[in-house]
Amino acid sequence: MRREATTPTVLVVDDEVGPRESLRLILEPTYRVHTAADGAEALQRLATTGADVVTLDLVMPGLRGCELMRMIRSQHTRTEVVVITGSAALDSARAAIRYGVSDYLQKPFDVVQVTAAVERAVDRRRNRERLLGFLEGLGSELRAAGDPFGLLDDRDATARLGALLSTDSAQEPVAAFGVAPLEFFEVLAETIEAKDRYMRGHAQRVSFYARLLASRLGLDGDDLEHARIASFLHDVGKVGVASEILVRPRRLDAAERRILEQHPEIGERLVEPLGVPTTVLGAIRHHHEAWDGSGYPDGLRGQEIPSLARIIQVADAFDAMTTDRPYRRARSQELARLELRRCAGIQFDPELVVEFDTVLDEGACEIDGTLVTEIATLDAIQRRATASWVGERH
Repeated sequence: MRREATTPTVLVVDDEVGPRESLRLILEPTYRVHTAADGAEALQRLATTGADVVTLDLVMPGLRGCELMRMIRSQHTRTEVVVITGSAALDSARAAIRYGVSDYLQKPFDVVQVTAAVERAVDRRRNRERLLGFLEGLGSELRAAGDPFGLLDDRDATARLGALLSTDSAQEPVAAFGVAPLEFFEVLAETIEAKDRYMRGHAQRVSFYARLLASRLGLDGDDLEHARIASFLHDVGKVGVASEILVRPRRLDAAERRILEQHPEIGERLVEPLGVPTTVLGAIRHHHEAWDGSGYPDGLRGQEIPSLARIIQVADAFDAMTTDRPYRRARSQELARLELRRCAGIQFDPELVVEFDTVLDEGACEIDGTLVTEIATLDAIQRRATASWVGERH
């Protein structure tokens, strides 16, 4: 049977023929499998064909397992290692932890144990590649836009994001998404917004309002989680927009407006490698569409606009109107409500405006924006602590 090019490759390294062939037979139905009888052959194979995962015995003639772990980690940084050894010892376990192996199994092994360990290693590599692809795309957009937020030169920001990527939690899937923890998205949003006083806390507040509206509509479980992720990520594409446009103390001209209007597409392009749900991607791309079809980037109208994007539209606009912007002072909540009603059926889903009006009538938002941000931030901190281990110019 012909294998797909995307089938993960596993390199089995063991000097004993029996375990080596057993592992090959166990793994071949699912993966492309190569074998090596010692460390030198393993390094040669990695240099010529590469591998997504290496299963490694620690006691072999010639190059010892711990030394081979070190060399794989330094020369093939994106390859995951699963130790399968008959000579487990405290020193080797410490070395495995130090070199960041994906799993540590003892011989004799069984089929379930091995397949589960390799599957975890493949998932871990895939998740890391998604994150690296996202960060590489983020860097490209920042450089192309002249790094409007100064993130590339901000050591504190780089350290905060890097710390998340270097922890075990950043390499494991979240729920059913198989992506980086939401904490990464939250920190990214906070890092970007910290550079602009007009944006500071915006993602937190939009998340707060969107979750209130989504709950009012009866959303729960994954749908509510998607709303939270999309709220944090909806404006991430603004990293690709020059800062002088974002903070212009007047309304934008047509040319500047066209540049700003690219941010939903930039955001979708950045986030797509992370493998987030299509509903989240749709919300990022379409949160500036309009009910009458006059929005961007695709001119969708009415029910063509994804429901999550319509929820974020309302939450985003309400926050934009009730906070200061470079070109005007914040409006009162009452004036913002009047504007939402005026634009219902034109810019916004009229049913959602009615439902959001009800949320406001219940007093859930009768607090200032700073307190909303603090509440949302506290909620995020509490979730992290309990987790097992994102018409107005806005």
